[in-house]
Amino acid sequence: MYAPKVPVTAITINKPSLNLQAGERISLSAAISPSYSSNFKITWKNSNPNIATVDSNGQISALIPGTVTITATSGDGLSTQS
Repeated sequence: MYAPKVPVTAITINKPSLNLQAGERISLSAAISPSYSSNFKITWKNSNPNIATVDSNGQISALIPGTVTITATSGDGLSTQS
């Protein structure tokens, strides 16, 4: 029997806004709704890797003072930003 594909309808990042000093690190996590979605993989991306980096697990490392936007995107293309 074939199970229907359940799309992601929302992504929530645990820290929608934060301030870090150069050298600080913090982990973000993302919750996908509904929890039984077919594709719950999250991809992390940042708007300026010269200011801060984000790895595939949501670990942010602040490099220098500045502002960046961190985006979490689900496997089926829905995004949210921190």
